[in-house]
Amino acid sequence: MLLLRERRRWRRDLIHFFEGVSLHIHSGYDLAYSWSEVLKGLSEVLNPTFTELLCLRDEEGITGLLGRLANGYPEPSHRMWFGMLKQLYGQGAPMGEAVLAAGKTLRGEQERDLEAHCRRLSGRLNLRILFFFLPPTFLLLFCPLLREWGIE
Repeated sequence: MLLLRERRRWRRDLIHFFEGVSLHIHSGYDLAYSWSEVLKGLSEVLNPTFTELLCLRDEEGITGLLGRLANGYPEPSHRMWFGMLKQLYGQGAPMGEAVLAAGKTLRGEQERDLEAHCRRLSGRLNLRILFFFLPPTFLLLFCPLLREWGIE
């Protein structure tokens, strides 16, 4: 199981990858061609481990790659996307909408996580302000008054 930060990074990379593949497929290319071209194009942006995992191996084929990812992708909750793509590709179904739906769903998941993080952030920030900002502020305000009254 991946740590929270790693899960977010893998999900972010997967979103970028699926959106790129979706654009390629909607332009009329096949999944196998789109997969390798998008991976090459995004290789500088994506995590190197992610890129290595998604690379087609010798004589593996796109169906074998999707099967390998459906069984061994590091984030178990994302494995279903590769299984779904393998099944649809094997049936000859149009892939554009499936890949786009996967990207949209993952982006929605990312937005929900961000909203939950922002909701928790206000409480954490309030405590930090109380302990680290207010005491020095009070000292700055009241030290001159104390000196004026002769209390040191």
